[in-house]
Amino acid sequence: MRKSKTYNAILLLLFIIMFLAGLFFSSSNLMIVIKGIKTEGTVVDSYCPNNSCKSRIVNISYVDSSGSSHQITEIGTLFPLYNKGDKTVVYYDKYKPDNSVNFSGFTFIMPGLFLVLLLLPIFGLISLFKTRNVNR
Repeated sequence: MRKSKTYNAILLLLFIIMFLAGLFFSSSNLMIVIKGIKTEGTVVDSYCPNNSCKSRIVNISYVDSSGSSHQITEIGTLFPLYNKGDKTVVYYDKYKPDNSVNFSGFTFIMPGLFLVLLLLPIFGLISLFKTRNVNR
């Protein structure tokens, strides 16, 4: 029984660390989407940097409310397949327009994943402190 509680405590700690790391890495993007200004971006370039195409590089240009042009470059595997000239939604920080987020359906996958990982420690915490007497 003691081994089980130690195991649960270690798993709980691991999931809490994973949740906090995910929250830390995605919070700046979420804040830009929540508080930022929405604009339309145009895909300037979308390509695979190598033959295996395990990741994509997407260059998107957008214009802020003052008329200045900016570009965002994203590297990843979760992007939709963009073609040159495609339109996409971009959110940018009104005080620092170079801080921007390409908003696609995949923008909230990581925060959603870490929200699910938050539920696991809660269940782990419940099982860690759950008292059952097996001999009764």
